[in-house]
Amino acid sequence: MAIQCEFRIHNGCRLIDAKLGLPVGVPEDFCSKCLSNGQSSKESTELRERVVNNINASVRDNPLVAEKTVAYVGWKKTRPSWANASAWLKSEASKVFSTISLEVLNTRKQSCFGSNSTEACSMMRKHSDGFHYCGSCGCGIREEARLDGTPSKLEYPYLECPLAKPGFSNENQSILDTPIPKSDAPGQ
Repeated sequence: MAIQCEFRIHNGCRLIDAKLGLPVGVPEDFCSKCLSNGQSSKESTELRERVVNNINASVRDNPLVAEKTVAYVGWKKTRPSWANASAWLKSEASKVFSTISLEVLNTRKQSCFGSNSTEACSMMRKHSDGFHYCGSCGCGIREEARLDGTPSKLEYPYLECPLAKPGFSNENQSILDTPIPKSDAPGQ
């Protein structure tokens, strides 16, 4: 029987993923124990903290695990610096020469924030400044990297997603990722 918990995602726990900053697997017996204690109980909170502390310790104590973790969080597959620079330059140039269609922008928002029928991306993080940022792309916490607010990173006509989500320029076989000339853009 599937675990009925609002924080269970695939084989992990959103609460633990959020604390660690990356998705990790959590066995079902862990989730069952957390649920039986009550998700908000002191026992469940301590149980999750122990898991987070154990994982953090294993990352600190194992350079290979730490390296793999950094590679995942920074970009799911490690890309050469020139490829990252090229993607960033394409994004910057796309703002000058084109604009994003409303359809693509809404698809990207749904990929990141979810909707009534889809879950929010597990890598999205809310920062103490009140804005949401991608926890996987490596852009950091800065104005240009905000997923919400004005300006929004999602408004770049060319924009790659580390998870190749729908609406992004590196989505497989996407027809939505083609920037439209500014003269053809809605409201222009």
